[in-house]
Amino acid sequence: MKEIDLITALGRLLRDGALRDAFAADPSAMVNRLAVRMADRAALTTIPFADLELQAKVLLRKRFDILPRFIPATLTQLGTEAWARFQEYGRNLWPEGQHHEILDAQGFCHYCSRTIPQAICQSELNRLSFALGNHRLALHYVRDLRIRNRMRRGLQIFFRLNANRWRETVLYPAL
Repeated sequence: MKEIDLITALGRLLRDGALRDAFAADPSAMVNRLAVRMADRAALTTIPFADLELQAKVLLRKRFDILPRFIPATLTQLGTEAWARFQEYGRNLWPEGQHHEILDAQGFCHYCSRTIPQAICQSELNRLSFALGNHRLALHYVRDLRIRNRMRRGLQIFFRLNANRWRETVLYPAL
């Protein structure tokens, strides 16, 4: 296995709660398992677990603070439980790639749908799925469109203009 430097090892520990737990139990064994360079091993093993966990929580909170851009209604439905649920979800999962923020929002919705399905806003989940997909057109009948601060039933219409641009239109009865 290729050896890694201190910064790479810290990055892996901060992104993975299970690795941090193993580090807390036996720092030397985790340093060996990560194949940290000999020159960096002493520095890494002296980092207090509480400091590592605190920094991981700071990074997790930054991820959480981005979610209202994508799933505001879902977060409102979750209320005070939203942050606690996100900590459970995000502690061991860190999406990567071009659309990692959207993947994070979608993953969090799927995680919550297993335990609190009524909190998930289906129209937001449809939007995330379309943004991540490749379809040129999608239609969804939903019961949770937020229009002028009211929940309405309606039709979500998504269409892709090109690989990077898409639009959403909604049709609903005006009652």
